[in-house]
Amino acid sequence: MREKIAFYRRILLICFIVLITLTLRAADQATSTTLGKQYAFLRSQYHYFHSLSEERQKQIRALDETLASWKDPNREEAILRVMQRYAIWLDPLSEKDRQSILDKPTLPGKLLVIHEVRDRLWLQSLPKAYRDRYYSISDPVEKANLMVHWKEQEQIRHTELRWYSSNPRKAGVYIRAKSIFDNPENKKQFQQYINHLEKVITTKQDTKDLKLIRRDLDQGQWVVLINRAWLFARKHPLIPDQISGPARFVDLPPNVKNSINELQKKHPNDQALKDLNKTNHTWPTYAIHVNTVLRKYKVHLDHSFGPTKPAEFSKDVRDFITQILVPKLNASPEGKKDLQSLRAVEGEWPEYPQKIMELARKYKLSVAGGWSLPAIEDWEQIYNQFPKWTPKRNRMSMPPMPKISKSP
Repeated sequence: MREKIAFYRRILLICFIVLITLTLRAADQATSTTLGKQYAFLRSQYHYFHSLSEERQKQIRALDETLASWKDPNREEAILRVMQRYAIWLDPLSEKDRQSILDKPTLPGKLLVIHEVRDRLWLQSLPKAYRDRYYSISDPVEKANLMVHWKEQEQIRHTELRWYSSNPRKAGVYIRAKSIFDNPENKKQFQQYINHLEKVITTKQDTKDLKLIRRDLDQGQWVVLINRAWLFARKHPLIPDQISGPARFVDLPPNVKNSINELQKKHPNDQALKDLNKTNHTWPTYAIHVNTVLRKYKVHLDHSFGPTKPAEFSKDVRDFITQILVPKLNASPEGKKDLQSLRAVEGEWPEYPQKIMELARKYKLSVAGGWSLPAIEDWEQIYNQFPKWTPKRNRMSMPPMPKISKSP
């Protein structure tokens, strides 16, 4: 019995030794194979390097010395990744495209050709209807602007998709933003609001921003629209029923001009009075400034620069004050205090219309007639939850071109 046990032990020991030997041999073979592949790769690269011209070898050695001189492994690795991506992109190109890039002696020349090739390949990836429209245009400037416009649209869609697909709750916020304009009344109110703003703004940047807001509305780019419109609304608060008024000294009524001239003679060193004669003013800022200066010297005006009582407003605004705002204020103790503050400034301009807008914002109401954004509560909540980003043009898109009057 003992002999059998000893025999089996010897058999198990032999099997174990054989198994270990085979495992080590397999590992050694795998290592040898890996090292063999690496050696073969290095050897092929060595022969390829020495097959290059002397000038090219000097360029590669100089590049290697430059990378090594940085002594920053992260930066060196990032540059190498860029070089690898460039080589991977360059290799499958047609011989003509690849050679047109390599033949350029300077970096700006290479980048210009790379941009052209990338734009052409991107255009070929578009649906046929887009390509047909592009090739039907003869004006090169219009074609360039159309391509830039399509690239911007694509980037906005991708950014929106990444944003609201990353979290189900974000998708709900996106849907809420879209639902604002699913309501015809809200859309009408917003379009009226934009029309009012268009008559008030004066700078080129504001005109450009407003044009982008209209474009976002037409294209249904809700994320961008919410961000742009909410920021624009806070930058340009409107006064109900007033889209124009005196913005220069010559626009003032005769009696107001006379009062200002008399005050300037009596107080020649008052800088606020001197500023009234400057021409670089806007409505309603200028009228408010005139009003403040005249009050300072207790000059009474026969008439105000705008409505100061409910009866003086248009029907839409008057109905908003009497049928929506006042009942809302009467519904709570805090609202009743706000109603008293509103009635305290009745008859004063610009305090009374400004107070109406202030209370409308506070109680999440929309001033009828397009004097404020629709569904203010939703806009503010959605704006606070959306990422604060500005769409940027693709870095590899065509160089900036002159804008055309015809929108794509």
